[in-house]
Amino acid sequence: MEIGKVIGRGAQSVVYESEGYAIKIYRPGYDKAAIFFEAAVTSLIEQTGLAIPRVYEVVRIDDRFAVKMDYIKGISLNDCMKQDMEHVGHYIETLVDLQLAVQSKAIKLPFHLCDILKGRIEHTHSFDDSTKRRLLQRLAELPRGDQLCHGDFHGYNVIKWDDGNFIID
Repeated sequence: MEIGKVIGRGAQSVVYESEGYAIKIYRPGYDKAAIFFEAAVTSLIEQTGLAIPRVYEVVRIDDRFAVKMDYIKGISLNDCMKQDMEHVGHYIETLVDLQLAVQSKAIKLPFHLCDILKGRIEHTHSFDDSTKRRLLQRLAELPRGDQLCHGDFHGYNVIKWDDGNFIID
């Protein structure tokens, strides 16, 4: 597989355009199970009708795992705001509408976000025990449900393309 130009960077991966697809290559040592999990969850979300890139496969490239998905050509909503400050309110309304659309989708996933967050809080070394107890208490007070949550929703994870907006990552 021929890897093209870099189209995005994240904390755990670099995304390339390649032969009309986006190839998200994870950093060396990134958890294999987490990569397959992300691909599986994205595949389940495809069924909701939200405008997201479809996942095609998980592959190995130079001893690193990668996810092959639709390449969405466009510009991030954050970049739209930077280039068109006069209409920033419109872009913020678009973000709110998209966030509401995501959260309106009920989806049966093999986990609850609260359980994942609980594990992260319990095992982090960034907080003292008192802070962990407070966070876990607040987490326990949150409602549990099947509503979809992006987890990293911001203007760089929305791509404006033609007349539509695609949610990525």
